[in-house]
Amino acid sequence: MMLNFTYNLRSLTLRTTMAAAAVALVGIFGQPTAASAQELDIEKIFFCPAGDMSEDACLAARDTTLITCTACHVFTPFVKAQKTEAEWDTFLDAHRQRVQETSDADYAEIGKFLKSHFNPENPVPQLPPELENYSLPPA
Repeated sequence: MMLNFTYNLRSLTLRTTMAAAAVALVGIFGQPTAASAQELDIEKIFFCPAGDMSEDACLAARDTTLITCTACHVFTPFVKAQKTEAEWDTFLDAHRQRVQETSDADYAEIGKFLKSHFNPENPVPQLPPELENYSLPPA
């Protein structure tokens, strides 16, 4: 019973995070079109399980990643990054001071999630045109 509650809570958290991201995108790009909303498959971009992560660990890391990273920016920069493990380590070291409220354990899980999803072995996720061209300079 607790597992089901935890899963539902994670699902709710992900939906809340994605709703907040959608609201932010509307502010940036204007009213989204129906086609754009249909083109964005969050489950395909942020799939679980991945790498050596269990389904539950992957879902928890996905929520932590989206909540932590999208507090400052949309997810496009890290989805399109496709970095090696060493490149992710450098990137994450540079970002650590920006999210001091995130525990070391959670930050390590964010790193595992990013490394298992967005690397040269995986194809670059296809995003709607409104997101495809939106990114930040590399850190």
